[in-house]
Amino acid sequence: MCDVPVKQHNSALRFIRLLMCLTLIVPPRPHRQLRLLYTGSMVVYLCLISRWRIAFNYHVDYDRLNDTVSYVLDLLNFVALTVSHFVISFQLIWQSRSSRIEAQFSHIQNVLYEKIGHKVNAARSRLITNRVFRLLLFRILILLGLTVYNNTSSNESLLLIANFYSQVVLILRCSEFALHSALVLTIYQEMYEAASAVISRLESSRCHTWSPRRLPLKHIACLQQLHLLLWNLQRDIEKYFERALIVLMLKFFIDTSVHPYWAYVNRIQTNNVPMQIWCATEELLILLEMCVPCWFWTRCDQLQRKFRAVFHGVSVDRRNEQLNTALLRVSAQLGQESCEFTVGGLLTINNNLLGKFLFGVVSYTLICIQFWITYTTKMRLEAETGAGVNQDPLNGTTI
Repeated sequence: MCDVPVKQHNSALRFIRLLMCLTLIVPPRPHRQLRLLYTGSMVVYLCLISRWRIAFNYHVDYDRLNDTVSYVLDLLNFVALTVSHFVISFQLIWQSRSSRIEAQFSHIQNVLYEKIGHKVNAARSRLITNRVFRLLLFRILILLGLTVYNNTSSNESLLLIANFYSQVVLILRCSEFALHSALVLTIYQEMYEAASAVISRLESSRCHTWSPRRLPLKHIACLQQLHLLLWNLQRDIEKYFERALIVLMLKFFIDTSVHPYWAYVNRIQTNNVPMQIWCATEELLILLEMCVPCWFWTRCDQLQRKFRAVFHGVSVDRRNEQLNTALLRVSAQLGQESCEFTVGGLLTINNNLLGKFLFGVVSYTLICIQFWITYTTKMRLEAETGAGVNQDPLNGTTI
């Protein structure tokens, strides 16, 4: 039985879950008492951090300048981070469906090997999984380095540590989604190769009697069944990550819109170099995190179209009723079920989303900067006008 890619997938998920357990995001055992304890601890932690953050008992660059625009954006960013942390942690603690998804992955690969005889390429699966691992470790290490660097340049240790912990929760969940997307892509690649091999055998047996060509016909029915299983697997993954992806997309949009704003404001006001490095690095890494699953699902859609085109190109024995019926069923199923992964029906994860996302980010960043310029100009004019009114026009002394 060909279970090497399944073991690779399970080891990848075990690694991510181990990090979640070590960071106290999920309990080590799915007992009800532990889930209640972790949920209560998470709520208490978020409440304490929110109370401390909203009280603003710490120094910020815009505080002494009475910058209301920056104050509002800071609170908005914090609320998005807190809500994302709560939604993702609550779902991980109480609504885990990973075991069911793993069983579906294993079943699809076993059917592909046992009924069609196609051995899954373990090296390709391992390569994609390792890339997701490297991105996860690289992301966490860069975030840790930025946190330590900024901690040495400011006195906001608690603020930086809380931000680091919540960001790790989001990064682990995003990496888990990228891992599932990578495995779906691997299955699509294997199904396309298996379908190409089946059609090639059917084409090469055109000079034979009908009896040797019955096996490729059965394989066509198995491929149709595999595509249906894969479609059901995609829907289960979509339900499993639905709420998490909604808050992640919202958080990513707010972060990528606010980071250029913070870099610009810090450049104008205090020229805080560590903050500018933080904003630029986080902006690039968040965009990289979005590019990976978007590319995976775009590639899946391309492979499904190639998978469908394989059956449309059959030219041998088209007068055979059984063959035509099998091809008609496969074509009807592939024509009705497209490879799309949606975020709660609101967004479709593909490369088109990146263009829309970047356009929205640039637009809202410019709007925020324009608001800040207008607000600071107005406040400066009011201050200058007030200073002029309070002076004696004859001798220049203050009245």
